[in-house]
Amino acid sequence: YGLFRTPNTALAAQRERMEMIRLLIADDHEHLRATLRELLEREPDIEIVAEACDGEQAVALAGQLLPDLVLMDIAMPVLDGIETTRLIVERHPGVKVLAYSSHLERRLVRQMLAKGALGYINKGASRSELLRAVRSVAAGQSFLCEETTALMAQVGPMSQYMPLN
Repeated sequence: YGLFRTPNTALAAQRERMEMIRLLIADDHEHLRATLRELLEREPDIEIVAEACDGEQAVALAGQLLPDLVLMDIAMPVLDGIETTRLIVERHPGVKVLAYSSHLERRLVRQMLAKGALGYINKGASRSELLRAVRSVAAGQSFLCEETTALMAQVGPMSQYMPLN
């Protein structure tokens, strides 16, 4: 695959007429990046501009390519997704971040949102929910998947006192 790939001609023709979402995938698992690329490239309004295998590469590619959206794993080598999100949003305010993680913990959700992510989606979410999340966050709207919303809605005895980070 490499970092960049040319889309097929039928999708390319559709894409010329649409408002495109330029997306960077940041995840340390090559197989998952390939699966996400295949799934998302089927959509005529989404263009995968690059893939990053760690946080440092994600920061560099975000600065070089200025994608509309970074689909960001949290547990990555070199820089984790939380610090990577902070750096990208701080340096490039027009680049939006959607957290994409298998870790469904209130603390991580809060940290990602506090560092500038507009959304959080579990890696087990359905294809349709992932697409809704990508399109919502790319449009500047916040998005929490159903599982994350349920987690954050749980009220514990100390929840009102828990800091965001």
